[in-house]
Amino acid sequence: MSIKKETMTELFEFLLKSRLVEEKLLDLNSRGEFLGFVHSCIGQEAIPVGTTYHLKKGDYWNCARGHIQSNIVLGMDLKRMFAEFQGKKPGFCGGKGGKVHLCCPEIGNMGFRGIQGAYFGLCLGAALSQKMRKTDNVTLCFFGDGASSQGLFAEALNLSALHKLPLIFVCSNNQYSMHTHFREETVTENIADRGIPYKIPGVVVDGNDLEAVYQAAGEAITNAREGKGPTIIEGKTLRMRGHLEGDQQVYRDFRELEEWKKKDPLDRFTRRVIEMHVLNEGEIKATRERFHKEIDEAVAFAREAPDPAPEDMLQHVFCEE
Repeated sequence: MSIKKETMTELFEFLLKSRLVEEKLLDLNSRGEFLGFVHSCIGQEAIPVGTTYHLKKGDYWNCARGHIQSNIVLGMDLKRMFAEFQGKKPGFCGGKGGKVHLCCPEIGNMGFRGIQGAYFGLCLGAALSQKMRKTDNVTLCFFGDGASSQGLFAEALNLSALHKLPLIFVCSNNQYSMHTHFREETVTENIADRGIPYKIPGVVVDGNDLEAVYQAAGEAITNAREGKGPTIIEGKTLRMRGHLEGDQQVYRDFRELEEWKKKDPLDRFTRRVIEMHVLNEGEIKATRERFHKEIDEAVAFAREAPDPAPEDMLQHVFCEE
């Protein structure tokens, strides 16, 4: 299936912008200007970009490693995003969520939970509500290879299949669950195969190929909107950096990393849009400069933004009518 030129351009811009935002975060973190932890998604951005691109108003999704990319695709304001990263009041969560717990219901962002895998149940409930309300909306449940071993994953597979819920499970198999390699924690060849006992279609794609991810997600989401039930999409990729910044990565074989760097999704897609005459090198350079300016302005806004007041800590703790 060919992808329209306009779509290719937008996908490239989202991919590039995501990379530049993450690089800025890493820079701020190295300077001690960032609050909290940075769990980098560099090298695996094609999965959140290629899937989230298909979402529309009323769809839901949960945060995982790649939530920055999904937020960017869905139009989150960078100034308020960086303000949240810096713990400032104008942030989307008033500075109390930070990077990891960034939440924005307006674009379907359900946020992240501190317990890995807990979001399977939340996404299941969101998809159930969409079916009960007879909408054509869907829910994307993002997770990593490590979280797939949680028991709640099996429960979510069973119930979503039983009720034909509009739930798409999106696994970024980046080969590492914190410090443990995928081959050391499971005998399953493909995580997508775990849908077989529940009669859920499983699709395995090259997670560094943005076009492949985009097309697989498009088909799965269309099926979900038409009432055909859930799908598992597994993108094979590699975590290019540590579990979080500061991780010494003594557990990994860096020869593996060097091989995967040759498949960097941004480099691959950049070559692709040039080969297809979607964009030329001059246009790409101009786009990069435009994004650098936008990001620098967002960082400046965040630096000057006010901190939350002490009494703000007691707000949004309980549900208030």
